[in-house]
Amino acid sequence: MTPRALYREAIDALEIGFRQLEDGVPRPLVVSKGDGVTFRYAEQTVHQAILLKLARYISGLNACDVLVLNGFVQEQGVVQRTLDEIDEAILFLVFGAQDGLTKTHRKYLSAFWQEEFDEGVAPID
Repeated sequence: MTPRALYREAIDALEIGFRQLEDGVPRPLVVSKGDGVTFRYAEQTVHQAILLKLARYISGLNACDVLVLNGFVQEQGVVQRTLDEIDEAILFLVFGAQDGLTKTHRKYLSAFWQEEFDEGVAPID
């Protein structure tokens, strides 16, 4: 098996696992947003946050595949660094879900789920 075939097989397995995990959390609802509609999780649980991070992670792995196939190795490295950060966030949330949410977990989730920021306050604050 070629390295790329093995890589694709791993991503396919991750996508199957993702779909199984997706079935374990309440589905997002269709909500009005501006002139259109979008999907939002009403419950905003730690498990839903983990799922969203996992979706971003798998998307990033697919992006790495496309970038490498087209010779964009440096750009693939940038995405890989982002994946490292997402991995840290996933582990942080999983440990909180497993061992109990701390004040830091709750603060992280509050910022994670926040959509609108106060005028004049930087989102990072």
